[in-house]
Amino acid sequence: MSKEAKRLRNRADKLWTQLIHDRGRGVCEARGWTDPVTGWTNDCSGGLQAAHFVRRNAGPLRCDLDNGAALCVMHHRHFDEHDQGAMRLFVDSQYGAGHYDDLRHRRQVELNGYYGVSFWRERVDALKQTAARRGLTVK
Repeated sequence: MSKEAKRLRNRADKLWTQLIHDRGRGVCEARGWTDPVTGWTNDCSGGLQAAHFVRRNAGPLRCDLDNGAALCVMHHRHFDEHDQGAMRLFVDSQYGAGHYDDLRHRRQVELNGYYGVSFWRERVDALKQTAARRGLTVK
């Protein structure tokens, strides 16, 4: 990947994070959520993070606003490191049945593309437009 493509990818990451935090309105989106299978629940702790549902190495999904939520450190760590099944249940309960599987399917379909300068420039522009529609000052 060229230096310019990396610069644009990093810019897209920062915009994506800002937009996810804005959508969460400064609160963990998993606050009060209980895993219906295990009964696991926990109070939120730690700072707010922008968490990907499907790993961010998944090309186009890396900066797709449908692929993330504002989560506290505790929930992000639990979903990321311990229990992807819980992540699927959380995502589907918050965003609609099948949302997680749709993202996973898109990941498989889109993973083999080329993600160079033009790809990341388009993503940065699209995220900037979304920020402007929301009235956000882009950092």
